Amino acid sequence: MEGAVLLRKLCAQCIIQEYKLLVSSGERKLAAATL
Repeated sequence: MEGAVLLRKLCAQCIIQEYKLLVSSGERKLAAATL
């Protein structure tokens, strides 16, 4: 059970990091489009 919880926490962190990367790259694209 503990292993599953750890895996979920790791997955959540990975998803958050990927989301942040997507957001930052999306913001760059928007900034480039406005300029």
